[in-house]
Amino acid sequence: MAAGAEHLAGPRGTDVRFDDLHRPTRAEKKQEQADRRAAKALTREEMAAFYDQDDTSGTEVVYSHWDPDAEDDEQESR
Repeated sequence: MAAGAEHLAGPRGTDVRFDDLHRPTRAEKKQEQADRRAAKALTREEMAAFYDQDDTSGTEVVYSHWDPDAEDDEQESR
């Protein structure tokens, strides 16, 4: 491990890089994970509601696939 001169000025056995070290507790980790799961579930519900709604605009969405091996004129016709 290499350290610069700015880290050698402290008392022996100390390292200023570790002064602000905060490791989350198990409860904090569980809460963060629960928050992420809740956010994912909400996003899934919103996406399902978006795709389940009736399309009253009259426009049709066409999905296509780009093929890198196809000729240029074939790509434009899709």
